[in-house]
Amino acid sequence: MKKQKNYREFILIGLCFLGSGIVFLSTVSRGVGFGLIAVGITYLGIGIKKTGLLKPKH
Repeated sequence: MKKQKNYREFILIGLCFLGSGIVFLSTVSRGVGFGLIAVGITYLGIGIKKTGLLKPKH
């Protein structure tokens, strides 16, 4: 049986990558920081799109 993905977890993972990207941006390396921020935004976008959080509720 195939396990269904929980796309709400993608939002949490995206927030973690985004936060660590901001920390790396300000302390360690700008390149790594921007890379982690890009990964975080990607995960957030996938999670929000697949869960339908931005769809208007009727």
